[in-house]
Amino acid sequence: MSKVGKSLAEILKNKRDGTKYVNHEFQIYGHWLATQLDAPKNQISLYIKLAKEEERATLQTAIEFVKSVNNPINKSKLFMWKLKELRKNKNGK
Repeated sequence: MSKVGKSLAEILKNKRDGTKYVNHEFQIYGHWLATQLDAPKNQISLYIKLAKEEERATLQTAIEFVKSVNNPINKSKLFMWKLKELRKNKNGK
């Protein structure tokens, strides 16, 4: 997993008022996923849940796929589709 500016541990140490309710690393990662996908605020909890329950490698593969697509219409739908395909391939093996 590539670093996104600061490490997640540094972000947790230097919490500000905007992140005062963030207590775990998976919450930061879920929020980061939502911002990368331009997801609306009401979907942030979905990405936090995915960050908590899914393997990071799977999520990272899906987000890299979305970033590689040129001008996607809906990044969130494309991400969820790729995640579904990765789960299907993992369970099929």
